[in-house]
Amino acid sequence: MVGYALIYWPHLPASFNVSEKAESPRWIEALYFSGITLTTLGYGDIVPRSTAMRLIALSEASAGFVSISLAVTYLITVAGALERKRIVASSFYHQAEEGADAASFVARHFVNGKFYGLENIFAGAARDLQSLLESHVEHPVIHYFHPIEVHKSLPRILFLVLETSSILRSCVDADKYPETCRRPEVRTLEETARYVLNQLVTFLDLDQTVEHLEEVPVAEPDRWHARYEQTMSRLSAAGILVREDKEIGLRRYYESRLHWERRLGLFATFLGYDWDEVTGDRDLRHAEDQLG
Repeated sequence: MVGYALIYWPHLPASFNVSEKAESPRWIEALYFSGITLTTLGYGDIVPRSTAMRLIALSEASAGFVSISLAVTYLITVAGALERKRIVASSFYHQAEEGADAASFVARHFVNGKFYGLENIFAGAARDLQSLLESHVEHPVIHYFHPIEVHKSLPRILFLVLETSSILRSCVDADKYPETCRRPEVRTLEETARYVLNQLVTFLDLDQTVEHLEEVPVAEPDRWHARYEQTMSRLSAAGILVREDKEIGLRRYYESRLHWERRLGLFATFLGYDWDEVTGDRDLRHAEDQLG
């Protein structure tokens, strides 16, 4: 608008028909005419008279029409992407019994000695994560529209997915439930979640800004041990057969968490979330001294 006004300014009022003598300075008139032309209002009180000014006004009106249309379309697209993210987050939240507890998420789909529907949920979750990644990459402004409620956040979604994959690998007896633990959908979901997380961290260049972020979580074996024991107890209480060799299971759980926890914590901290709220580990802090 200002750019076109600078073009009109030297030609006012000679190249324009003005309905009545303006009391404001010429540059104000130029800015006013540029504004009503860009927004295609066209009151008619100032009309270009020369061919050059008419063509320039026409080009500005076209640019304004395109810009406004693109801006409205972009906002609608962003709103749709944010809505999809809230829907995915709410779905995981309710399936995990309104928490970040992956054990409850797994146990919820265990009925009469068998797991039901997990493979379909995992396949759908992988597609949802890819869709959310594309939305964040195509529309970077989405990074700055994060909900206050932690359970609606992308870090919570990623944590629940990655923690569920870790549990199926390290806690559940894979020999008793091969149709669930060894399904390709489990590996696909875990790989997809890691890929999405790595892409987000790289896209936001968070590895280079770690020195500016405080309280970024690091590997905490005592807390992991407490969560592992708690998960094993909850799975057993739900009637799910767990791994007999807990040492091997705990080692696999450690290895899995080492692959993604710090990067996910970095991403969550960047968005302003408390890490203990994302993981639901606030109560486990009190268990560290007992297990240490």
